[in-house]
Amino acid sequence: MEKIKELEKKRLIEEEKRKLELKERERAIHAIVNKHNMSTQGYTATSAVSSLPKPNLNSTQPVEQPVNSQEKMPNPDSYEMTPAKKYFPNKISLESYDISDLRSDDSTDEDDAPKKKVPTWALGASLKAALIQQHYHPPDLNLLFTEIVPPDLNELFIKKKARFNKRTSSAIWTSPILKPGMNF
Repeated sequence: MEKIKELEKKRLIEEEKRKLELKERERAIHAIVNKHNMSTQGYTATSAVSSLPKPNLNSTQPVEQPVNSQEKMPNPDSYEMTPAKKYFPNKISLESYDISDLRSDDSTDEDDAPKKKVPTWALGASLKAALIQQHYHPPDLNLLFTEIVPPDLNELFIKKKARFNKRTSSAIWTSPILKPGMNF
């Protein structure tokens, strides 16, 4: 029994030694960290960034005053590379319904608020009279549209390849397409 008590005392003493060693290691690590922090005091990562001058990216730089008072100072709020927008008034003819400015992805106009004004000749009685005139006196399409000359394929495709002239097996028919007696 005494041996067990003795072994228990030794175990407790060794455990105390381990605890003291762990505390000593923690103190040493803490001392190293404090030493490092003290050496870098005044120069931390955040202070290094904040001590740099901030770039003035979104502002214009002042221009020196011109020597000659007749010279005009450029506007510091404008850019030299951007020209002023030029407005061209649209010349709208009321007798024309030009749709060249419309794109295929444009939405259709509302009936109540159209984007373009309909010409007078395309409204009511004028339109009806024009349609009747066109129906009874149709235009000569040969005068409006000239004859289209078919293209010469030999001029378009100058290079001739022998394999284009050769007949392949798809042109050989040795048996009928449908079997006799099958009616479709």
